Amino acid sequence: MKKIQISVLIATFGFNALVLAVEKCPDTVPDEKIAQYKQAIKSFGGNLKQELQQAIQTGGLEQAIDVCNQRAEEITARHAKKNNFYLGRPSLKVRNISNIADDWESQVLQQFEQRKAAGEPVENMDYAQVINEQGKHQIRYMKAIGTDTVCTSCHGGQIKPELLEKLDKLYPEDAARGFNIGDLRGGFSISENMDACE
Repeated sequence: MKKIQISVLIATFGFNALVLAVEKCPDTVPDEKIAQYKQAIKSFGGNLKQELQQAIQTGGLEQAIDVCNQRAEEITARHAKKNNFYLGRPSLKVRNISNIADDWESQVLQQFEQRKAAGEPVENMDYAQVINEQGKHQIRYMKAIGTDTVCTSCHGGQIKPELLEKLDKLYPEDAARGFNIGDLRGGFSISENMDACE
């Protein structure tokens, strides 16, 4: 009798383990995840914008360039650590080489450009996808960054000489120029591992 009970227990626990082992990752990103990412981006973007505005009020656009050069990566890292996922600001035309887009980001940014050409406002654009990379599932999400009036001061086609001099010194390979209001500047990119599913 005991032998039969033990066998039943083993079979039961073995079945449960099997169910857990074959749990599948979702094919699409859950709405609650997208909402979480949008909130994280809003907080991150607001923090960065506040720092830039304070710098402009204190020391003008030259000091704002210093914030981008010295503080932006620190702010990014802090928000990424807080949310426990990768956070970046890739672009197809980068100023800081640490913002060079990976393959997925490049493809999404190119799709955003196509959507813009079709008439969609940049501020409405985002994209989410579950991917399997080398056997590991990830959620990838990107929210487009548009170009506004303030952006064109340092990223437009008519940058003041004193700012150009500083930008050339800090970013010898700077390609993030020539943007117009409403252009796609880049994107907020999030990547999060999905460890609890296969």
